Amino acid sequence: MPFFLTVLISALLLAYPFLVYYSLHYIEPAAIAGVLALFFVLRLWVIYRTLGKQSFLQQLPPLGGAILLLVVVVISNDVFSLRLTPVLINLGCFTVFAYTLYRPPSMIERFARLIDKNLPDSAVAYTRKVTKVWCAFFIVNAGISFYTAAFASMETWMLYNGCIAYFLVALLFGIEYIVRLRVRALDDKK
Repeated sequence: MPFFLTVLISALLLAYPFLVYYSLHYIEPAAIAGVLALFFVLRLWVIYRTLGKQSFLQQLPPLGGAILLLVVVVISNDVFSLRLTPVLINLGCFTVFAYTLYRPPSMIERFARLIDKNLPDSAVAYTRKVTKVWCAFFIVNAGISFYTAAFASMETWMLYNGCIAYFLVALLFGIEYIVRLRVRALDDKK
């Protein structure tokens, strides 16, 4: 799979709120949803072809839920349903992360083992805690996304789901990285 295609599809999916907002001035919701559903399907295909079946299965709940919702939009031509896609993606991510807490290794442990196959027990315990933090984040983010979809203007919905939510993800990554360095330093002193 060409790298530029992966980057293009990912960029289009990240720009989802902006695409919806600006496209609604010119195109019916059903047409927008059809195109976006195609991009989500392409994203799943790229994941399957480049990262394999396991990654595909992990991404299926959030992206599959979004695809199903977009099919509903194609049928109903409903703007509100179009605005719910970020909610479903967050709930899908929550489902995947929470499932790994009951069927270890936790999602963050899986990511950590890509870098270091031999994690100490303290690191495994830490990754479980971080997975729980991400679960809480996805639930809160889904709630705020729902609120913006149901009760806020299109501009507010676009601003939150297209900018603020991504900033919050980056902020959580940054805070977790700093905490991880601190925890690692404390473990090294023991």
